[in-house]
Amino acid sequence: MKSVAWLPAGRDACALYRMLIPSMHTQNSSFILSEGMMPLEEFVDVDVTVVQRIATKGNLEAIKIMHQCGMRVVFDLDDNVWSIPKYNPAQQAYETIKEGIGVCALEADVLTVSTQALKDAVIKYVPEFKKRRVEVIPNAVDFDYFQPKVMYPDRLFTVGWGGTNTHSEDTRKVFDCVASVVKDRNDIRFETVGLPMPEKLKDHKRAATREYVPVAEYAARLASWGWDLFIAPLEYNEFNRSKSNIKILEAACVGSPILVSDVGEYGKFCRMDKELQYLLCNSDTDWKRKIVELKNEPKHREALVLKMRKVVRQNFEAKTVAKQWRAVFESA
Repeated sequence: MKSVAWLPAGRDACALYRMLIPSMHTQNSSFILSEGMMPLEEFVDVDVTVVQRIATKGNLEAIKIMHQCGMRVVFDLDDNVWSIPKYNPAQQAYETIKEGIGVCALEADVLTVSTQALKDAVIKYVPEFKKRRVEVIPNAVDFDYFQPKVMYPDRLFTVGWGGTNTHSEDTRKVFDCVASVVKDRNDIRFETVGLPMPEKLKDHKRAATREYVPVAEYAARLASWGWDLFIAPLEYNEFNRSKSNIKILEAACVGSPILVSDVGEYGKFCRMDKELQYLLCNSDTDWKRKIVELKNEPKHREALVLKMRKVVRQNFEAKTVAKQWRAVFESA
């Protein structure tokens, strides 16, 4: 097995799922998170480097130097940077560097992406990749990395959403649906992490916003919140169709069902098992109805979690996906 160095772009969820967890299941791996100058001594015996969505002239020169030293370079991308919606705060940031991402990716030996839709987008916006190697390797989770959710028997049924402010428009309509359910019933509460509570639930006694969580603590914190039901709404657009199903994987790991929009990889996951199609929501009515149904049907929740975990273990567990990474490294 070749020696592999994983070089994340920062301390975020992408580094966790695309870099750290795969490195833990790949022999002869080193995970190198640094600021400023790279620690060159870490690269003495490295055969393959995996670099993440880098875009500057300095990054381009670093890839060239790696090649001069005999290393092979895998460029990894987890977002469709060419079609970020204007409502997403990342749109402005990536507008100035998306060309550089394409240039750096072309300098690498292999481009890896998280979904087939993202591969299609790369080829659409960087036509040179029609003749270059692009490998789809899904995001993966390690069940041992996550703890089972904490059970709070005396607490009301809790619906939870977690993410970043990049999802403000994705969540707006569905948050209103949840607000309607919470106001109509006195046995359901709502929590968010990463976005403020919607105005309709501001200061409501059965609504709470938790503090932002550093990615290194996220898995443990997620379990500690004990959410009975997760939600993951997405707007239907090209950017979201390219995204992975990581929110479903997280919910499965801690042991809760999740209601999702029928978009991209969310829809594909739920269609891997007939019973999981219940989790798909295509209207305000779906969101409201299914939140109440799942609150009232604990056995249905348990059955859905078992199905989710089975599909995750078969298709998205780290030790399985690591084989795909190893195949890329060996062929590179």
